[in-house]
Amino acid sequence: MIQQFVEIFLLGLTIFFESGGDGYQSKIAHGWVVKNRVEHKLFADTYDEVIFHPKHFSCYNPTEIEKHKKRLNSNNKLERKSLRICMNIADSIFHDVIPDNTDGALWYAEKYEYRNGKKKLLKRKWMNNLIISTEIDGTVYYKLKGEK
Repeated sequence: MIQQFVEIFLLGLTIFFESGGDGYQSKIAHGWVVKNRVEHKLFADTYDEVIFHPKHFSCYNPTEIEKHKKRLNSNNKLERKSLRICMNIADSIFHDVIPDNTDGALWYAEKYEYRNGKKKLLKRKWMNNLIISTEIDGTVYYKLKGEK
């Protein structure tokens, strides 16, 4: 029971940190990527191992932690509401109440990056063996080629 609470809490925090000001569907998608990883053979099989794997979720990079601690300690009503929404989404994803809106995605990235003031399609080496699963609010969700 306590382990389940911890997993839902960690999932909710990750959704909150990763999704920032994104919309409801993006928050759901970010959460499903975590759950999809927990259930996939390529990744660890616990939420904490998936979430805290180095360099997998940028919100836990050392340079990002302070920003997110400030968000948690904020008295901003919008931030508090967003955190409650993310926790509810996490609980619903954990218990399979909300369907997977990513079609099994295991990764995500912003569609564009900005370099020298110019908007450019984001392309990274790690994306080479992946296919686009879906796109939600400017974020592209990826899965392995050949998987359903």
